[in-house]
Amino acid sequence: MTVEELKSSTSNSLAVPWPTKMAVSLFVALLLLLRIAPLPTLAFKTQLSSTHTRPGQRRTLIRQFESDDTSLGSDNDDGDNLPSAAPSMSAASTIQVLGYRAAVGGSALLLTVLAVDDTSFLDGTGASIDALVERSTACLPFVCGASSLVCPLPDNGVVRLSTRALGSLTVVSGILAALQLGVAPEYAWGLSLLSLMVVSAREMYYFGAEYKQECGITLFALPLMLNVNERVPFAMPLCALGCLVLAFGKLFEPLSEDLQKTNSEFLAK
Repeated sequence: MTVEELKSSTSNSLAVPWPTKMAVSLFVALLLLLRIAPLPTLAFKTQLSSTHTRPGQRRTLIRQFESDDTSLGSDNDDGDNLPSAAPSMSAASTIQVLGYRAAVGGSALLLTVLAVDDTSFLDGTGASIDALVERSTACLPFVCGASSLVCPLPDNGVVRLSTRALGSLTVVSGILAALQLGVAPEYAWGLSLLSLMVVSAREMYYFGAEYKQECGITLFALPLMLNVNERVPFAMPLCALGCLVLAFGKLFEPLSEDLQKTNSEFLAK
C-alpha cells in the first residue's frame, strides 16, 4: 500500500458523518444555553457565600432579594407579581401583519429579479430570464398594492383613506393592464412604485429613520424609476437592496411592533 492510499484510508476512517456533527453542535449550543441561563442566581449565591454574615442576616438578604425580584412584575401594588406579558394580538391583527410582511417580501423578490435583468448580470452566461422578468413586472402591482392595502396605519382618517385608495388603485391597474383593458403597463408600474414609497415612509415613521435606513435608500431610488422606459441605471439595484433588507429584518421583529409606533424599542430589550 502506498503512502497516499494509507493517508486516504486513514482520513476516511476518521471522517465524522454530518448528522453526528450537527448533533454535537446542537448539544454544545444547549449546554451553553443552560450555562448562561442560571448566571444571575449563581452570582447571587456566590456573593452570599463570599460575604461573612450570620445566618439571620443571610436569611434577611435572601428575603430582600426575593422581594426585589417579584416586585419587578408588580403593577401599581395590585398584588399581581407576575411580569407583564407582551400585548396580545387578535387573529385579525395577526393575519394583517403576516399578510403585510408577505407582500413586502414578495415585492423585494420581484424587484430583485428586475434588478438582475436591469444590470445585465447574466449577460454572457447564456441564461435568459426574459419570461421571468415579464411575469415579475406583471405581478408587481398586485404585491405592491397589497402592501398598501393591508399595512397597519396610524389612527388618522386621511392617512388611512388615501393609503387604502392608492393600494386599491394599484391592484385594479394591475388587473386592467394584465387583461389589456385600456390601462397601460407604465401606469400600473408608476402606481406600484408609489405604493412602495408609502410603505417605506410608514416603516420610517413606526420604527424610526435611524433604524430603517434601508427605507431611506428605497425612498431615494424609487422616484428615479417612475419612468419605466428611462430609469437611472443604479436606481433598480438600490431599490431592490433596500426592499430585501427591509423584508429580511421583518423576520426578526415581533409582530406586535407593526401595530404601534415604538421607534424600535424592542431592540433595547
